Amino acid sequence: MLASKNKKFGMLLSLMTIATMPIVTLSASCQTKAKNDNALNMNVTKASFKNFNKEYTIKDVDLSLYTIKDEEEMVYVDLDEFLKNLEGLFDNKSFSSRIDEKNNKKFYEIKNDKNEVVNRLVIDWENNKITTPSTNFFFEIQKEQQLTDNSQFLETNYESKKDNEKSEVVFDLGKYKMDILYKDKKILLPFNVFNTLFMSYSFNNIYWNGKSLTNLEAGIDAHGNTEKEIKARIKKDQEIKNKPQTKKEREINFNHLAFAMDNFYGLKYHKEIKSFEEWIGPDYKQKLLSIDPKVFHQAYIDIFHKKLNELHTRINTLSYYDEYDEKETTREKLIKEKEKNFGKFFNDFNKNKAELVKNFEAKFGKKIDEFGPNDYIRYHGNTAIVTTLGFEDGTKDEIAKENEAWKHDTYFLMRHLMKQIEERNKKAKNKEKEGNKELKEIKNIVLDLSLNGGGSVNSMVRVFRLYDW
Repeated sequence: MLASKNKKFGMLLSLMTIATMPIVTLSASCQTKAKNDNALNMNVTKASFKNFNKEYTIKDVDLSLYTIKDEEEMVYVDLDEFLKNLEGLFDNKSFSSRIDEKNNKKFYEIKNDKNEVVNRLVIDWENNKITTPSTNFFFEIQKEQQLTDNSQFLETNYESKKDNEKSEVVFDLGKYKMDILYKDKKILLPFNVFNTLFMSYSFNNIYWNGKSLTNLEAGIDAHGNTEKEIKARIKKDQEIKNKPQTKKEREINFNHLAFAMDNFYGLKYHKEIKSFEEWIGPDYKQKLLSIDPKVFHQAYIDIFHKKLNELHTRINTLSYYDEYDEKETTREKLIKEKEKNFGKFFNDFNKNKAELVKNFEAKFGKKIDEFGPNDYIRYHGNTAIVTTLGFEDGTKDEIAKENEAWKHDTYFLMRHLMKQIEERNKKAKNKEKEGNKELKEIKNIVLDLSLNGGGSVNSMVRVFRLYDW
């Protein structure tokens, strides 16, 4: 563990006791290895938690936040308290836990019907490491979404192969100057680590603004302008901005950012990033460590929009030190100065997309948001061209209305179009005409993805399965 915990012990040997060293060594090896942080003087704050992710029912509750006296910059949470009180997102019946104080570890285990452990998470507070055979653990302890069944119509089988079957995923918090505490029988994790590992895997994020805790899907303005009530609770009614940033806070922020990027950035190997800190270089590191919000905000923009320069990484909102604005999103502000705030690849892509949309709408004589279901398909001889603008999952209520489902779920749009093709082929077999031309049987389907902005992977699989004839 970190030296600040004062968990090291020493042994002084006199030169006159060389002959007795084996006995002394044996004695030391028999001592318990159990270590804890009970001596730490900690402050405990109660904060109100409120959930705004409608996919999960989580009760409003007061949760404890811990800080070490005179080291208030790092906030810790009691892992078991959060798992228990966020029931609704977490399924506390899906796992059990046991503690091994002698070896300074706590185990969270998922078992099958035969009581065999099939997955586990190990919290090692001595070495500040969290290990698991598979990060699926973070999914497996969560409940299914209530509003959206994004696995509908899918039977999935996954195969995976490890280079080393005994290998595990290791989250080394100590490498990033973060500590795991074991105090008074409680596992205390850094709040930002809990958020990253236990919440973000399912697109949940808890905001701590110095006053309250708020959970929402993805993040502020991730899907357009976040509702006024939510944004006001998080950004307007906050206390962090009332105090200037400290060097220690910036260091903690940087270390967690490096932890997240090193462990979770999806294009890390493609971009040959061995270490986030090494990749950004000392100049950007110093800017991120700056206590001036204008400096570190611009550093975020430069790194994630210009240096990374790809389409799947973007800034939805800046820090609590950014001005509160309920009408305009951060993205809308930044895009006003594209050259300053985005890279060439991003700007070229969006320029080309805007041109494609313009030509597409001109050809059809209407705006895309005015399209009906039949506007997504066109015919050329025996070929049907189907356009998709994204891959969306509708909620259970949205897809329950047969005539409306296509608006919300791409699979139901495609299913509607497949029925239309079937009807057209029946007419073609009967030699019916469209105008003066005899209909031809559709034998080819072209899926037009030129305007497709991505979306749900499961939705994409469902759509492609329709074309697997």
